[in-house]
Amino acid sequence: QGMMFGYATNETENYMPLSLDLANNLLIELASLRRENKEIK
Repeated sequence: QGMMFGYATNETENYMPLSLDLANNLLIELASLRRENKEIK
C-alpha cells in the first residue's frame, strides 16, 4: 500500500512535490539519527 498524490511535478528529480520530498528526506535523516543515538527517544 502507498499514498497516491495523483500528479507528478518537475520541482524535484523524483517528480514528487517539493514539500513532500523535503518532508520525506527529513524523516529519513531523523530515523537515521535515532538508530545511531540510542539515548534519543
